[in-house]
Amino acid sequence: MNYLHLHTWHGEHRNPTPILALHGFTGSGLDFACFTSFTSFQFSWYAPDLMGHGQTRISSNPRDYLLDTHVHYLDLASEQIAKPFILLGYSMGGRLALKYALERPHFIKQLILISSTPGILDNYERILRLQSDELLASKILTEGVPNFIDFWQEQDLIKSQKYIPSSIYEPMLKRRYKNNALGLANSLKNMGTGSMQPLWPRLHEIKFPVTLITGEDDVKFTKIAHEIKHYVKNAEHMIISNAGHEAIWSQNYRVMAALC
Repeated sequence: MNYLHLHTWHGEHRNPTPILALHGFTGSGLDFACFTSFTSFQFSWYAPDLMGHGQTRISSNPRDYLLDTHVHYLDLASEQIAKPFILLGYSMGGRLALKYALERPHFIKQLILISSTPGILDNYERILRLQSDELLASKILTEGVPNFIDFWQEQDLIKSQKYIPSSIYEPMLKRRYKNNALGLANSLKNMGTGSMQPLWPRLHEIKFPVTLITGEDDVKFTKIAHEIKHYVKNAEHMIISNAGHEAIWSQNYRVMAALC
């Protein structure tokens, strides 16, 4: 079994509440470092580099990138984390967080999903998305990571990240350029919404508190969050003004300190 590289920031409180934070596609566990200074007293942060990203060893086996496999990775990562803990996930990391919370509900104190989705229910739409992801994966392998990141940052869903404060955004972008082409390609093909089994039918299982966070300019994921609330009785939805898909990293990123 592979291990995920784990970034940690330990709280100063005698019994700090642990947060396991999962990043999005092309990201890194270090993307959450900017929040730790605001929550350093009460919380300990644990943020892995998911397979295909950051400092985690790259695998050539497609199965190592699946959500089901990541459940076991997170079991290993969470061995050192006091339970129950807050589980937080952004975009791709949100899909994994939801999957893990459904498989390990007794570990979860609170689930925070940022700009995320339980997947694509329609079979035809899911096939189209898988085909699109496979084309993008080929683009990564043929054109290289720097060219792909330049392309990816200009996509409508992603370009709002340019409004993240430069002190946060510039280090994030530098880390993205350092990713591995095979790792990103395998992640896109095997961990994307085209390949995942949709989790909508299981949302009724959730008993722990859920907080959904979206940016007001991210129409697609704000709509998805509204739909999730129909299935999860104890879910609340926080919409961040003047923010897009990146939500908590925007000019209102301090909301994370208040939220936790």
